Amino acid sequence: MSYDIVFLQKSTDQTWEEALEANEIRALTKEPRNAPASEAVYSEWNRIADLLLECNPGMSKFESINSLEMTDENTGLQVSLYASEADISVPYQHAGDTAQEIMALARKLGLILEKKPGWLGTMASSVVVFSIPPGRHKRPEHCWVR
Repeated sequence: MSYDIVFLQKSTDQTWEEALEANEIRALTKEPRNAPASEAVYSEWNRIADLLLECNPGMSKFESINSLEMTDENTGLQVSLYASEADISVPYQHAGDTAQEIMALARKLGLILEKKPGWLGTMASSVVVFSIPPGRHKRPEHCWVR
């Protein structure tokens, strides 16, 4: 089991519900997850993968025709990149200081994913704010509570 943080395209005039629905429609009609990625998408994934590796050199990379996954075997963190979305899976099994360190690393990885134009992170049952320094409680427009 894991916490899953999803990054997708959201315009300023969309609610999170509208952005999630638009992403599902796009995935089902225009960019199905099982369709091969374009060269431009592969290029973008590799650019992002390089940044993720720079942040966490312990990650390994796995590419398929429709996704790129980066996994850290030591922490259990996994980043999955698709044509129109990405996600970070954070395992539940950690506690205490270790859990805080892993969430700090997940936050750093999330900041990298949010550099892709239009991508913002969401997480069910929690507020996820990557662009605000830890300890600040102001909730910006792009965080989401479901």
